[in-house]
Amino acid sequence: QFLVESHKRKSSSSPKNEESKFNAADYFFVSTKIAKQYPNLPVAKIIARFNTPWPRRSYGQSHVDKSKHRKQAFIMSTLTAVLIVFLSSFVTFPAEIQDIIVDCTSDALIGFVVVLHI
Repeated sequence: QFLVESHKRKSSSSPKNEESKFNAADYFFVSTKIAKQYPNLPVAKIIARFNTPWPRRSYGQSHVDKSKHRKQAFIMSTLTAVLIVFLSSFVTFPAEIQDIIVDCTSDALIGFVVVLHI
């Protein structure tokens, strides 16, 4: 929205006989801004000729493959169901066994992190 309004202001201030097209490079590319500040550079002429109505990547739209998304959703829901089953059965264990399992798991995780950082 901001870009459209800004372009309208820019095109209304330019002469009517000169056809003005929207150039995304004016708003998104640093090289275009530098080329306008330093027009005497040899590369500035090449950069000034570049014109595109579209940004380099689409903002706000996702081009993720739907089948990949479905697979990830299926895997996550399956893992969540398995985790819930394990946690519900873990809660039914006696308190002493729960303490032993938690202590062993935390010791193993801390040991793994220590070994990983050595």
